[in-house]
Amino acid sequence: MISEQTKNWEIEKVDIQSVDPSNLDYDAQRLHDLGYKQEFKREISLFVQAGFSFTTMAVLPNWLVNFGTSMNAGGPSSMFWGWIVVVPFVICIALSMAEIVSAYPLAGGVYSWSFLLSNKQWGPFMAWINGYAYLIGLVTANITLAWTSAEFIFDVANVLNIKQIDSIGANVGLYCGIIIAATMYNLLGMKFSGYLNKFLVFWVGIGSIIIICTIPAMAPTHKSASWVFTQFTNNTGYENQALVFLLGLLQAGWTLVGYECGIQIVEGTKRADVTAPRGILICVISAIIQGFMLIISMLFSIQDLDELVNSESPLVTFILRATNVSITAFFLVILLVTQFASLSNHFHRDYDAYIWIYSLLASYNERVSYLHQCILWDHSIWEDLASP
Repeated sequence: MISEQTKNWEIEKVDIQSVDPSNLDYDAQRLHDLGYKQEFKREISLFVQAGFSFTTMAVLPNWLVNFGTSMNAGGPSSMFWGWIVVVPFVICIALSMAEIVSAYPLAGGVYSWSFLLSNKQWGPFMAWINGYAYLIGLVTANITLAWTSAEFIFDVANVLNIKQIDSIGANVGLYCGIIIAATMYNLLGMKFSGYLNKFLVFWVGIGSIIIICTIPAMAPTHKSASWVFTQFTNNTGYENQALVFLLGLLQAGWTLVGYECGIQIVEGTKRADVTAPRGILICVISAIIQGFMLIISMLFSIQDLDELVNSESPLVTFILRATNVSITAFFLVILLVTQFASLSNHFHRDYDAYIWIYSLLASYNERVSYLHQCILWDHSIWEDLASP
């Protein structure tokens, strides 16, 4: 059970005080008013803050990853209208997060917010629950990003060679290699992550323009607007059309996530209470516009819906029919680099959060931080479960 000492620890919330913006230590003072000590060097600008979240979202490859699945679950109409349905909800969540991070510019993000926005009794438990829920999401997202990166590599090889590679063992081995490579890159630190994201903003921007413009320009035929906006396919086995539409809508839901990633580097951001919320909004608006343009370009360029539905690699088949072999390989490389960068950012986000936790634990001598108590809760529960 949790010791009496742990139960009696008091966790006090510190009210935010007004700070003179002309103060050179504005960010450090803001953290001090929240009860925390400045631990990170402030070297992140608005460009990097927004770019970090934007490249982590990786709308370009992640929307295309589920291209074949959504074709079977609703088809073109579900893919287009699903985006329209999801966008307003994403905007509302982004606005809420922007407001909260402005008030609490802490690298713990949603984990720390759960405590600060709750009361003394439930705060630690809410942070503990949120932390584990968030951890599950991060693990599954990282697995998906690494696996699809490996698939993009094999797709490039299969497009350029007659002999096809279909070994599951090779795919698993490459997947593990990608995980190791992304981990090793993050050991280089935040400065190199900044270099990566500055490069990727231009890579993703230029790559998106090339793909969005080239595919409809080279496509032999184009679908009509009525077909794009009303064509509904159901190969899921479910008879309920509404359920099928919701399954297709998951493509938009999966794509429009990750815009909160910049919160995990907020304590390394200059004038964080202003820069971080602006970064979230810039990221979300850019991702919505990018996704909408991508959807229109792809759907109007579909050549044979039945062939895509029955293909083992619908995305590769789609690009091949619209363009040619060389351009298909080139586009897959663009998607591969973007997806790997998204994976690296996910790892860096987790790495920064862990450093934040340990640095806070080391900075408190007179009182126990709320994170410390959450960890103690976790430790005590596992001890109780393990005890006979």
